[in-house]
Amino acid sequence: LPANYAAIANEPSLLAANRERTMRPGSEIAGWGEHQWRQYRWTYNRLTEVVDGLVGQVLAALEQSPHANNTLIVFTSDHGEMGGSHQLKTKVYMYEEAVAVPMIVCPPRQAEGSFTARVDRTHLVSGLDIFPTLCDFAGLTIPGSLEGLSLRPLVENKSDSTAPHWRDHVVSEIDGSVQARLVRTERYKYIAYGAGEDREQFFDLDSDPGEMKNLISNQAMATE
Repeated sequence: LPANYAAIANEPSLLAANRERTMRPGSEIAGWGEHQWRQYRWTYNRLTEVVDGLVGQVLAALEQSPHANNTLIVFTSDHGEMGGSHQLKTKVYMYEEAVAVPMIVCPPRQAEGSFTARVDRTHLVSGLDIFPTLCDFAGLTIPGSLEGLSLRPLVENKSDSTAPHWRDHVVSEIDGSVQARLVRTERYKYIAYGAGEDREQFFDLDSDPGEMKNLISNQAMATE
C-alpha cells in the first residue's frame, strides 16, 4: 500500500463524499480493505507492464524502419491514477498521483551529440508543451498563440544564457463531474474544488510529498 493510503484531516468535503459514495454497499469497492486495495494496485501495475511491452513493440518497429535515426519520441499520459492513495481511485482529483504524469522526450538519434540522457526534476512542464516541442524539433514556426513552451532547450540541457526564461508555476483543471483548479510551483501546490465545504488545500511538497498535511489554515504559510 502507498505510504499515503490514509485519508487526511481537514479534507475538502467533496473528496470525503466521493470516497463515501464509492464505498457504499452495492458499489464497486464497497467494503474494500487493505487486501482489496493491494489487489487493485497489482492489477493496475500489471496493465502498465502490458503497455510497456506494447511500447517496446512500437520502438522495435521503428528500429526496422527507415526513420529510426530521425524520429522524435515523446511518451506521456493525459492523467495518472490514485491507486489507493488517500483511499481513492481513478483520476478526478488534484493529488499528485492523478495530475503528475510521465514526460519522456527522446530526440532523434542523429542529434545525439546535442543532449545527455538525464532526469530533470527542477523544471515544471505541462501537456501544453507537447505541440510547441514537436514544432521546434520539426523546424516549424511555433504559433505565438500557444501557451505551452518548447521542451527542446531542456532536452538539450541548454545553459541559462541560451535557454528561454522558464515558468515558475503550472496550472491544471478538472471540468466534469468534479470541478477543480490547481496552481503548482516547484515547492507548493494550491487546490480549489468547485463545490462543497472546506474546498481548499495547500501543500508543501518538499516536506510533505504524500500530501498528508493540508496547510490551508496555517497562518504561518500565508505569505507563501
